[in-house]
Amino acid sequence: MALNKNITTNQRSLGKAILSLFIGIVITSCAGTDSSVQKKGEENPNLVKAGTPTADSLAEGMPEFARSVFKGTLDSVPGECYYHVTNGRIDALLQKEGNQYKNIAYIIYDSPNEQNSYELRTDNSRYKVKNAVLAVEEVFPNYFKEYWNNGKIKSTAKGLLYRDNQGVVKVDSGRSEIYFESGKIKELNGWKDKQGITSKQWNENGVLIKDLDFPRSCTEYWDNGKIKQKLEGIIYKDDQDIIRVDSGHSEIYFENGKIKERNDWNGKLLIAQKEWDEKGTLIKEFAFPKYFKEYWNNGKIKQIGTGLLYRGDQGNLQVDSGHSEIYYENGKIKEQNDWKDKLPVTHKLWNENGILVAELDFPKNFKGYWDNGNLKNILTGVLYRDDQDDFALDSGHSEIYYENGKIKEQNDWKDKLPVAHKLWNENGVLIKEFIFPKYYKEYWNNGKIKGIMTGVLYRDDQGNFVLDSGISKEYSENGKMLVQKGWKNKQVVLCKQWNEKGVLIKDINFPKYFKEYYDNGKIKENGTGLLYRDDQGVFKMDSGHSEIYSKSGKKIEQNDWKDKLVITHKQWNEKGVLIKELSFPKYTKEYYDNGKIKSEMTGLLYWNTPTDLEIENGSKKEYYENGKIKLQTDWKDKQGIAQKEWDENGSLTVEWDIPTSHLKSYNENGTIYLEINGYTGQTDTLVENGYLTMYFDNGKPQIQIQYKEKKDIGKKAWHENGTLMMEEDLLKGFHKEFFENGNMSREILGKFHYDDNKMILENASEKRWYENGNLQSEIVFPKYAKKYFNNGAPNTELKGTLYYDDQGTIQVKEGFRKEYYENGRMLGSANYKEKKKVNAKVWHENGTLKLELDFPKYEKVYSEKGTPIMELEGTLYYDDQGKIQVQDGFQKLYYENGRMMGVVNYKEKKEVSKKSWKENGNLVYEFAFPKYEKTYSEKGTPIMELEGTLYYDDQDKIQVQNGVQKVYYENGQLMGVINYKEKKEVGKKSWHENGNLIFELVFPKYEKVYSENGNIFAELEGTLYYDDQNKIRVQDGFEKVYYENKKVASHKIYKEKRLVGKTEWYKNGNMSISVELPKRYREFYDNEKIKVEASGTIVEENESFKIKDGIYKEYSPSGEVTYSATYKDFQIISEKK
Repeated sequence: MALNKNITTNQRSLGKAILSLFIGIVITSCAGTDSSVQKKGEENPNLVKAGTPTADSLAEGMPEFARSVFKGTLDSVPGECYYHVTNGRIDALLQKEGNQYKNIAYIIYDSPNEQNSYELRTDNSRYKVKNAVLAVEEVFPNYFKEYWNNGKIKSTAKGLLYRDNQGVVKVDSGRSEIYFESGKIKELNGWKDKQGITSKQWNENGVLIKDLDFPRSCTEYWDNGKIKQKLEGIIYKDDQDIIRVDSGHSEIYFENGKIKERNDWNGKLLIAQKEWDEKGTLIKEFAFPKYFKEYWNNGKIKQIGTGLLYRGDQGNLQVDSGHSEIYYENGKIKEQNDWKDKLPVTHKLWNENGILVAELDFPKNFKGYWDNGNLKNILTGVLYRDDQDDFALDSGHSEIYYENGKIKEQNDWKDKLPVAHKLWNENGVLIKEFIFPKYYKEYWNNGKIKGIMTGVLYRDDQGNFVLDSGISKEYSENGKMLVQKGWKNKQVVLCKQWNEKGVLIKDINFPKYFKEYYDNGKIKENGTGLLYRDDQGVFKMDSGHSEIYSKSGKKIEQNDWKDKLVITHKQWNEKGVLIKELSFPKYTKEYYDNGKIKSEMTGLLYWNTPTDLEIENGSKKEYYENGKIKLQTDWKDKQGIAQKEWDENGSLTVEWDIPTSHLKSYNENGTIYLEINGYTGQTDTLVENGYLTMYFDNGKPQIQIQYKEKKDIGKKAWHENGTLMMEEDLLKGFHKEFFENGNMSREILGKFHYDDNKMILENASEKRWYENGNLQSEIVFPKYAKKYFNNGAPNTELKGTLYYDDQGTIQVKEGFRKEYYENGRMLGSANYKEKKKVNAKVWHENGTLKLELDFPKYEKVYSEKGTPIMELEGTLYYDDQGKIQVQDGFQKLYYENGRMMGVVNYKEKKEVSKKSWKENGNLVYEFAFPKYEKTYSEKGTPIMELEGTLYYDDQDKIQVQNGVQKVYYENGQLMGVINYKEKKEVGKKSWHENGNLIFELVFPKYEKVYSENGNIFAELEGTLYYDDQNKIRVQDGFEKVYYENKKVASHKIYKEKRLVGKTEWYKNGNMSISVELPKRYREFYDNEKIKVEASGTIVEENESFKIKDGIYKEYSPSGEVTYSATYKDFQIISEKK
């Protein structure tokens, strides 16, 4: 058993934890029943009805802009509206719907006392004001404006907007503009399907710095107006949204206007490039996969590779099969290689003086030379490449030389391992040699032997030579022997070791004895008897005698061993004072340095582990340095049976009778603090079966808890004056609480339990009293519960079958509930069935009816004057939140003046028709499912219309299945119209506010996009379809993209969703690319002369082209063939340059 040796330190914190937990249980168990009917005076005092003198006065104090937006919102919504007021300031506008309030506009001020900086939101608009200046204006999803602090526009967005995952407003289709603080234009962008398709950007001086016409071209300019970068052809955006060329041409220029790079692209890969420095000197060129060249700044060749090239892991060009050369800046050759299957098969390397420094003829030999021309190393035989791709010998001979020509190393190899080796220093002295597996020798630089192993050698896991059987010796530089070892079966069996002076410091004869000496020759440690090796190979005693001595020659430890365990032990300090002794299995003792006892274990001892001594029968005592006892533990059959603790003054602090599990803890003055009957010795579960009692400082009991099987089954608590505060017995079934004067405050009789520290009655009665003795409440669970005012009048009554809800509050399952005002008038009554209200009535305090319910037929709410506020009628149901809703029927809402605010008809829990009116009678919304949905402005003009066959989507939003959707600008002009068939867009048109067409779609026939000036930008025609990402693509037909000058930029032809033909033109109208799949592929210079031609079987993959079988040719601008290749199964089988 593990004993708690620190109970004195922990007893007070333990007691406080128990006390706080107990008080928490008492407080939570005193919680009463709750009321679900809101009483008069509990309405929100922060709500002020709009239109009242108080509301108008508060509105006058609002910022002018915010007041105008709130007024506009008030005029555009039906029904009663209320201002929410905090600290005398309006911060929200709410629309009342029955007994619910809906937030339709609100203000968030930057600080509590700030009036001129705030954010204002309504259902579809958002405004930000900074220092009384409008900063952001948003009417979603139509437009967005942002302003500089000087009031000038910072950015605008018009068209169809959306919010990204971070809630930022962005353009789906339309136009956006960004301005400098000075008012000058910075950016002008056109958007389609969330992608920028046109963009122009200027610097603060008005100079154009970027011009994008996606996906045809993109040009960037330096601030001086000169071209910085130009991309033409088919461009795309990569994963980082950087614009790149798929197929076409790109150029990069220095700021002075000179060309820096010229590139040709195909299938997103760079296939030809030239690069110049700022002086106009060519520094790099390549034509993939034929050659690459790189030049020094002086124009001389730096490196060249010819043959068949490939791209390495980093995209750099390398030679697969062919020839490469590297040159120094002075034009001299540096390196020359022949390649096969991406590996060099011959290699030569020269230094800057033209001297050969390395040559390779793989796999026969390799030679390396010093810069003076002398041989550096040579490998002859059978070569291979190791894991680091260096050349090494499998079998053969190798030599290494110093720069002066003297031999350094000589090796013979077999199966990639050296089997004979010699190593010399620069003076020609032999310093190492071996012939495997016979011997191994090392020498000092003076030629004298350093170490030798003779016998049978083997290589360990690290490749080092080790003896299996034999003799090893080690020598100092002056020739004296330092170590001599005898080996058998890879183990040391004899060992002698000397220091530099020749003094013996270690002597081992396994398994008989070991001896160790100090440098002065005096004995340090010895052991005689039977030795053994532990898992780390260290010599240790099995049986026998061992001694340890100090450097001065004094004995400091002696041991007798049996079966690898110590049976007698003595230990002394430097002064010769005994500090530890053991006589196994009788006793062990420890002493302080002053010779006084520190601890002792007596009786019958045993070794739990080779280093852990325990007591089977006996006792352990610990002492303070002053000689007084500190702790005593008694043991029987390896179990603790008693424990006592004392402080340094000799006062008892803890006593624990372990078999009876009785523990007592005392204060410093000797009075009892804590008593436990049934103590487990564990801090997480103190008592299993028994009592825990805590005491006041005066010795009187404070708390007592009874446990059974680790659970508390009863409690008692007392006031400090000794009177009973609480008594509980879960088994007998009672709980009583008392005021300090002795009067009872609460009584429970019957069966109950605790759930998360909340008392739950099972079959019990409960009574509570006010302190003056009047009855406060009475419960007979689960039959009824009653609550009374202090004057004795009834407050609440629940009767029938009761239950506890998830919050631990008593509710009615089957039966009724009644509540009263304090004057005795009925507040409300309700009947319940299966935990649901089935009929109910609630009255205002003046006696007029406030609510009536006959479930599932109707629910009605009335004002204090008796006029209707809300009606639900038909077939009602309870939703997942326990609220009454209409399944089949209608809901009506009324203004305070009795006029209709809105009506909603339901079928199978869905809204099937709906109308809402302003207080003046103007219609603002109408809906008839599944035929149409219409929204109107406060002027009566349409805002949005959905017509045809409607449906509810997964988010329960109304969408068009078959029909039309129309959206209007604020001035009543049509913004866009979409036709749907089977939930897909089959026709679509959108217009700028000036009336110009932006986009039109007639699915599956065509899709067209127009620029702002009305010119055609792109068109898809034929048979269209939706892909997996719901984007429109061409199945059979064509796709065209146009330049700004109305000329065609590209024309693609599709058949069965595959690209079968493609033509592209330069901006001047000349053809740049022509593809007729699967027979022909051609590229042209801008004068329409042929540049590249491929014929045979051409294959398209992701709109890139590859030759499967056929001929490939490249032409110079003058028309000469510069390169040709023949392909078979996508591989080059022959080529000409």
